[in-house]
Amino acid sequence: MARAVSVIMAAGVLFCLCGLAASLSGLALTGPDQSFTIPKGGSKTSYLRIWNEGDQTASVRILVNGSAAPMITPSSTTIQLAPGESRVIDLTYRVPADQPSGLFQGTIEILTGGTLATSLVRPVMVMVTGSGETTNLLLDRGLNLVSWPGPDRTFAEAFASAPGVRRVWRRTSSGSYVSASYYEGAGWWSADASFTYLRHGEAYFIECSAPCEVAVARSSESRVIQLKKGLNLVGWVGAATPISQAFPQTGSYHPISKIWRRSSAGEYKAVQYFPEQGLWWSSDSSFTSLQPNAAYFIECDQDASFTVMG
Repeated sequence: MARAVSVIMAAGVLFCLCGLAASLSGLALTGPDQSFTIPKGGSKTSYLRIWNEGDQTASVRILVNGSAAPMITPSSTTIQLAPGESRVIDLTYRVPADQPSGLFQGTIEILTGGTLATSLVRPVMVMVTGSGETTNLLLDRGLNLVSWPGPDRTFAEAFASAPGVRRVWRRTSSGSYVSASYYEGAGWWSADASFTYLRHGEAYFIECSAPCEVAVARSSESRVIQLKKGLNLVGWVGAATPISQAFPQTGSYHPISKIWRRSSAGEYKAVQYFPEQGLWWSSDSSFTSLQPNAAYFIECDQDASFTVMG
């Protein structure tokens, strides 16, 4: 039976989780993805369940590592599991009020025998946000391909301070495009009655009659974006991230074959993944990372999904 594979991306980093549970040395680990957006002074609770699928009692240690570790407290750090027994470990996430904003990463390790060789690892991502924080979306005269980094907004709300924005296009799942245009004295109108607003993390072509700078409130939403076999147009709202970290593929699992970016002049450059060598390569030596608020065409050999945090 083919194993289920999903690809999870949080705040700019993609992880591959195979199956419903990770298993090693008689242990299995299940539970939700440990990727959260938490405001300063806020908290969340989560959990992981550890199973002993072996035939001997297991002594298990729970360790939290990385820059996110000071914000995470497990309910237990050592447990004993009899054969066939499972235990839920509660995880408390607390962000101090004076914690700097940004992305904090780490891992939760489940160890037996005290060595990394017998550990299970679950990635952790905590995006810390503050109130009133904004980002600037810079638009050139002409056509721009961007990702919308803020919360969902109507065109009138999004571009109230940017009168140079005249038209917006979105790509449909079939590869066609629908547009909305601004008319003086009448406002925004689209032949597609459902196309009335911008959605967080989605990609758009935006046409401007003059350079514009749009101040956007940062969104703390996370979204699951589906990648289909073939060509996809998606937005990137995470931090600037090397492509090899954003999409850590392997020789046996590499759903993404190429990524294109559009220059301000309208030219496209591609970076391609070579599974035999396990690397990304582009004729454009500057195309090594994904940038905040940018959008990319992504070609896939199979379906995949990722969760992006604002």
